Amino acid sequence: ILLTYEKKFTEAISYLEKAVKLKSDLNSVTALANALLRSGNSDGATRYLESVNKSVPGHVPTLIQLGEIKEQGGDRKRAREFYRQAKKADEKDLSAAIKYAIASWDDDPAETAAVLDQHLKRSDLDSNERIKILISLIIYKEFNERIKRGLMPYHATSLDELFFTYTAPEFAELKKLCLESAENNPTDPGLQIKKFLALFCSND
Repeated sequence: ILLTYEKKFTEAISYLEKAVKLKSDLNSVTALANALLRSGNSDGATRYLESVNKSVPGHVPTLIQLGEIKEQGGDRKRAREFYRQAKKADEKDLSAAIKYAIASWDDDPAETAAVLDQHLKRSDLDSNERIKILISLIIYKEFNERIKRGLMPYHATSLDELFFTYTAPEFAELKKLCLESAENNPTDPGLQIKKFLALFCSND
């Protein structure tokens, strides 16, 4: 595994293949799949991940990885199905929910908005988790609301439409959380970027 992080993929794969032959368990197989994936061998990684999916049904990280591989390969429908399975396996997994919601956009924009809205209503989320959901929710819910009104989702036809007209409450919460998080963590560059983006997108 250390060799994988050091990008010595050939050596890592060789050691991990031996480990899998000695003891084919979840850890060794997923480690080998990750090494193959990072080396650019997505087909090899897929074979091992699919074997994990058969032996350990509902393993969320595996399902998400399979979805990501399919998505990167342009198979959006298969990617959406893997994300759906991951979401079903653990309804509280935010990564699975967000990936499924976004993958659903082309076929079912209302589903995208509904899934993200549902998770935003949860009471067990911390500020960073709410920010994570809000960033996706605001974009796709705004687009969905524009579509329902016969407007073009990706293009503004007036100055007002440059801002988040139909998701103003959600954007207000995102802005508040970003400002608070950035203030509480002044050395975190990711939070500082989110803060400035929130300010930039504000119609103040």
